[in-house]
Amino acid sequence: MLNYDLSNDRIRSELVRRNKHSHQYVVKELSERESDYNHITPRESILLRLGNSQKNLTSVFHWLQCKRSTKVLLKIKGADGLRKMNKVVRKANYKCIKGISLSGISFNSHFRTLHAYLKKLSSTISHTPIFQLKSVCIKHCDRWVTILFIKRFCRIKIQEISVKDDKISDDELVRFPITKHWTDVQTINFSNNLIGIEGAKWLVANFTWNQVTEIDLSRNNIQAEGAGYLAAKKSLTALKSLSLSKNNIVSDAGLAGNHTWKMLQLLDLSRNALGDQGVQKLASNTSWVALERLNLAGNYIGFEGITQLALNRTWKLLDKLDLSQNLIRDDGTLNLATMNVWDNLKMLDLSKNSIGDEGATNLASNTNWHKLRLLWLSQNRIGQQGAAGLASNRTWKNLEYLNLADNKIEKAGALVLATESVWEMLKTLNLSNNNIGKEGAAYLARNKSWKLLQILNLSKNDICDEGAASLSCNTTWNKLVVCNFSKNNIGDKGAECLAANTAWTNLQTIYLYGNNIGAAGAEKLVLNGPWKTLQELSLWSNNLGDDGAIVLASALRSSNLKRLDLDFNHIGEVGRSALEALQASLPSLSLYFRGF
Repeated sequence: MLNYDLSNDRIRSELVRRNKHSHQYVVKELSERESDYNHITPRESILLRLGNSQKNLTSVFHWLQCKRSTKVLLKIKGADGLRKMNKVVRKANYKCIKGISLSGISFNSHFRTLHAYLKKLSSTISHTPIFQLKSVCIKHCDRWVTILFIKRFCRIKIQEISVKDDKISDDELVRFPITKHWTDVQTINFSNNLIGIEGAKWLVANFTWNQVTEIDLSRNNIQAEGAGYLAAKKSLTALKSLSLSKNNIVSDAGLAGNHTWKMLQLLDLSRNALGDQGVQKLASNTSWVALERLNLAGNYIGFEGITQLALNRTWKLLDKLDLSQNLIRDDGTLNLATMNVWDNLKMLDLSKNSIGDEGATNLASNTNWHKLRLLWLSQNRIGQQGAAGLASNRTWKNLEYLNLADNKIEKAGALVLATESVWEMLKTLNLSNNNIGKEGAAYLARNKSWKLLQILNLSKNDICDEGAASLSCNTTWNKLVVCNFSKNNIGDKGAECLAANTAWTNLQTIYLYGNNIGAAGAEKLVLNGPWKTLQELSLWSNNLGDDGAIVLASALRSSNLKRLDLDFNHIGEVGRSALEALQASLPSLSLYFRGF
């Protein structure tokens, strides 16, 4: 995003000229002008973000009209944003408003004033030719605001209605003025409210569903009966995405018997209580032939449920499966791994499932997931033998992301992982909190096959200075972008060794918080020559003191850093003064030094 001073006539003229020829540019008034609104203009659209800090809105936007624009998106935040919105619509006379988003408006105070502005705004928009209006989104507003605002648009054929995080209950939902004019609605989002069974029943009875492709009722309380009403709606033939997570659904609620959603691509039933019985019924479905993404996280699914799920022969296009936070354990993994229908599987999440060495070895025996790219196995009980089993797999040649955080890999497991040679496409590796120690870090540093590695997380592994020194000698990971070596008992010596690395020339972010790095180590890190792209350095909760702050204040004047976190480093008044002076001289640097 580019920053421009809109008070400069030459800059404004240049932007207007550029608008005639370019596909996209972004205008943002400088923060010191106490403004926080943007134009985003991909040739035919303008996004106006109206917040509480804006001033002189109409005069600023006067020079950039939407004569050639086919759509205008309005995002209103807070009561002051509502006032500014009223002026924009009334004075600028925008005729192609496509979307209106309302957030953070409360009538707890200044009730009469806000009521008048909302009524005036609604009236102004209602008398403006906005036949292109397709989307109405209301978030974090009072329920009274939500009902009144939607009432003003009940005669407009919108395509998207979003009322989320507003605590709408069943009794209040029936007051919504949904009319026959809303026949073109494609997206319905009532997530994170207080909608129950009666609310779900009312929605099914009052919406025209022929065009609906996306429904989000997550984080409500529609329960199994409410989900059943949705499943029985025969006009939902165009549905592609359905999210019912965290709705206290304790069985499949008749979902498995649905034969209407033949175009369904995404189904989210996470954080319910389906259990083995519910999943068994769900797996018997034979109509969702287009299903690509299935989320069943947090549903108490055990061996029997996984066994039935693995027998499904309909979901041949499934490419993303989330089974995290269940009860699969070792015995359930074998049935899952031998499943030979999901050949398109690209993402599998089995984190927090009490999977041990045997389970990891079972998974590694899989020979069908040739397209697997992302694998989560964090927060399990996988040790050295399980790591060896995973490393022995020869099928997952396209694996790009592997998360083994919070297991029991230790140094022996790190050795077998480092010596595997199949995962040449690996870009992200997370081994956080596995007690690999300095020996494990040394083993990993010798790896020669992960030439595309971009993100490495070895936090909370007690690698110490020796491990940091070993990692700094690695010359294979020359595409590394993010490193996390936090909470590893690394001191000045380890930091200096890391700073001596010359191979990680693409490094942009390095996390070293929660170590024991002092002034000498921090200075070396900041002055590293090959890390020319380094933009973020996190050193909070180390041991810099005033000396470290003064040294960094001097060294950073020639650095390209954009963000430096020095919170909780025992920095006193002298060090703070040096850092404050640095911050004043380098406005491009975001510097944090809160706490002692």
